Amino acid sequence: PAELERLHAVVAAREPDVASALAARYSSAIVGPADGQGSCGSFSQALAAICESKYGVRFVLNKPVHQLVVEDGAVRGAMSRHGDDVETFDADAVVVCAGAGTTALALTAGVYVPIQPLRGYSLTCPVHPSISSESVRSHVIVRPFSLYMTRLGSSLRFTCYGELYPSPPHPSQDSSPAPPTASLVERLSSLVLYVLPDVDRFCDFKSAVAWHGSRPLTPDSHPIVGATCVPSLYINSGHGFNGWREAMHSAQVLAARLAGTDPPGDAYASVYSITRFQPLPNMAKLRPAAKPAA
Repeated sequence: PAELERLHAVVAAREPDVASALAARYSSAIVGPADGQGSCGSFSQALAAICESKYGVRFVLNKPVHQLVVEDGAVRGAMSRHGDDVETFDADAVVVCAGAGTTALALTAGVYVPIQPLRGYSLTCPVHPSISSESVRSHVIVRPFSLYMTRLGSSLRFTCYGELYPSPPHPSQDSSPAPPTASLVERLSSLVLYVLPDVDRFCDFKSAVAWHGSRPLTPDSHPIVGATCVPSLYINSGHGFNGWREAMHSAQVLAARLAGTDPPGDAYASVYSITRFQPLPNMAKLRPAAKPAA
């Protein structure tokens, strides 16, 4: 008991504002000193700038890909269609990393990728100017609700559950994202107010902005990274809610596969192969005897 009291004092000293705010509902907490948080949007923009300036990467924006181009049994490019305008991008290899839209796009080349969208919800609100940048700096998980609270600069973000949702339609159809389920947004708001009755001490919760995004989830919760049964077609998708955390490692695995080598020092790279889902009936029906490309 004495040791637990000492640890509780350490946690309370690390996050005094959070400790006092949660005191009405909770009496203890666990701190993960190695945990961190950040903005994946800012990270992606900075990485894109480096790729452009240092490695000559060219990004083509506002050109949604609707179909993969298959010639002589191999993927040779991608096609973008806007009204009657069709543009084809030739390629030696194509990597499909379209998130929840991966399944529909890969099917245009005859490859079934077992990915189901899991829609995640969040509420983001501005932190009061009077709140120090040193306050609410930890990534807080409130059990048993699995309510996540994260400080992102001048904002505070609350996230929780996921919602299984139908897969996006074929790329040739209207694939505009469906609006969020209003009852789930209201449920998340009510949960925040229950756990943190005085949340307005930290932020302007009434101005919270609701957001939802589709997390590409595979049956075993592991991503699919590497070659498919169609030559020159690769997949890098299905990371679920671990996309940013696994992004760099997945890129390393994929680069090795594209080069025709094994990822150095990675004994578990084979778990990312799409061949682990070969027993699925739909896959066997599409290409029963095909093997992954080298």
